[in-house]
Amino acid sequence: MSTQLTPIMEINQATHNRWTALVQILECQHVLQTKKGSSYKRLMLTDSEGLKFTAIIFSENLNYYARTFTQYRRYRISNAFLIPCDPRYALSLYGFSWVLNKRTLVQEHPDRNPVNLPCTFEFTPFTRLHEHAESEHLQSSDLVSRRDVVIINEEKLPLVITLWNQFDEHEGNMLQSMQGPPPLFFGLRLKVTTFNCLLINPPVRDDLQLRTWYNNNRKEINDLLLVTNYRRNDFLLPYPAETNISSIVSATSHFDTMKTAWVKGTLSLPKQERNLSYTACSNCFKSIEADTTWIVTCPSCHIESEIQQMSRLIVLIADESGVMKANLHTPELEKFIHFSPKDVQISEETSQSLCNSIATAIKSVYIVAFVRAYEVHFQGTTDIKVNIVKAYKVNDRAAVSNESDNMVHRSNIGEGTSTTKNVSSLAATVPLPSAGEIEKPLQVKNSKQVPVIYLLPKNKPEPILMTKHLVPELPTSISSPIEQKVSESVPPLALPVKEDVLRASNPRPSKKTK
Repeated sequence: MSTQLTPIMEINQATHNRWTALVQILECQHVLQTKKGSSYKRLMLTDSEGLKFTAIIFSENLNYYARTFTQYRRYRISNAFLIPCDPRYALSLYGFSWVLNKRTLVQEHPDRNPVNLPCTFEFTPFTRLHEHAESEHLQSSDLVSRRDVVIINEEKLPLVITLWNQFDEHEGNMLQSMQGPPPLFFGLRLKVTTFNCLLINPPVRDDLQLRTWYNNNRKEINDLLLVTNYRRNDFLLPYPAETNISSIVSATSHFDTMKTAWVKGTLSLPKQERNLSYTACSNCFKSIEADTTWIVTCPSCHIESEIQQMSRLIVLIADESGVMKANLHTPELEKFIHFSPKDVQISEETSQSLCNSIATAIKSVYIVAFVRAYEVHFQGTTDIKVNIVKAYKVNDRAAVSNESDNMVHRSNIGEGTSTTKNVSSLAATVPLPSAGEIEKPLQVKNSKQVPVIYLLPKNKPEPILMTKHLVPELPTSISSPIEQKVSESVPPLALPVKEDVLRASNPRPSKKTK
């Protein structure tokens, strides 16, 4: 067999079966299953020019290649079976996907250490993650384990990423076992899909490592970890700049593609279609019919949680362009009314309606709100609902501009001086804090929590993308005709999404367990 290397772009179905290409493993994904129960594994490969394409190993060959590939290593691959890609899903100008079987020759290239990845990356800033929120309340029915990790980048916004099942068992354990400098963490296509991937300590250029930035900001980053700002939605969703606020007509018209928006307007109370009082999981705020003295394992988030008394309203937000109907829940609701959830519960139990008093309290109140749209399916119909995730009460319209300036300034306090002026190439990381500095883990069934902040780069040129449990939606990017056959029956990874994006609550003292 010839040892001469063939450029990837010259390999096609007309090429004779005597070619060899040198490729590097960018992604080595977990073994997945189709709906029919057959298994497969997907690899993303890159050549020395950064050209990306995919390869697939089907079930009958998984054992054959079980110990062959290591992420970031280079291999000489000869005579793979080529399948044309659908142009809509091609990763590059190369129009084929490779199928690896027992006739394919794979030889590891003799590198002492992995060479730097030649491809480029484009990452989503944390402040734009809300643009990629899911439209549905997806739940995992086969949860085995989960773990939370906290990540941070040069925006200095700590963020929680939850690793479920295979990601917990593989990447989660890998992170937990690491010693020394904090690891670099790339999250690619982090959405509810089978195509997401995590890269841990990938070999990349020095400007993506940003170790200098971390070393110069170590103390401030540790302080951010200790105050647990990643659990506060006022920190994650500060008052927006005026340019980031949409009119109601503009926001609602884009809900098919953009599920979240900042809007402003006056409040009013329409006729309520349901009880104002309910009970919910204190972690994910999903409704649960249970007594507030119980502790249960929530069927939605799978966390052992208290039952919390909650209040809710359907409100109207009106501006010059239109009106939006939205759900306003505890704790944001209590900013606008003087009744606690317990007061609302007692009033309903005694048939003493508070609606008139509430309507008076919120009438013409000016609000700036971060809203999220989601789909509700019922009896064969689909409806769009809107939740208010974060709300700011503004006394009058003239105060909006000043309030915006003040809040934006306040959100920047303590950010320090970045060592990188070019904000288009940012990343960060944090060390393992000492045991005494870490809050106790949540009491979660079959779960683990890693007390460390991990590095998450952002803003590098290229469309493979990163973020958290709310992420950029790309076309099922590593798809090809042969993958389409698989993807038609491939189930989603089913990473659960909380009802209100970025909400969280701290664990409370134990009560009676139900």
